[in-house]
Amino acid sequence: MKISAVLLMTSCVGMLASLVLWLSPEVVDRGITSAVYLASTVLLAVLMHLAKPTSDDTVVRRLCAQQAIGCIMFVVSALLMLNQHWLWLLMFVRNEWIVAFAIGCVFFVYSSFRLSNK
Repeated sequence: MKISAVLLMTSCVGMLASLVLWLSPEVVDRGITSAVYLASTVLLAVLMHLAKPTSDDTVVRRLCAQQAIGCIMFVVSALLMLNQHWLWLLMFVRNEWIVAFAIGCVFFVYSSFRLSNK
């Protein structure tokens, strides 16, 4: 198994675990879960950036760009999650990170399913 595949699975498991632990703040502090989520999303964004498309097809390049937008939205959601815990920006103190996460999921899942068909 390639190291990139192991790192990709690690980042996805880290994202999922931190989102599950976010729902139960009495188990783990939300600052720790948001930091794990940020580290996982940054790892995912770096891996997606390093995985350049090998095809010259414009559809594949567009879908890879959409995956990059999804990764950026994941990082934005992680920063908003950290903001909710430490209150850097007082205008974003509710659950705005969920909106950024949902937008990232739509971009990432749509492009992943389309890329698997190509």
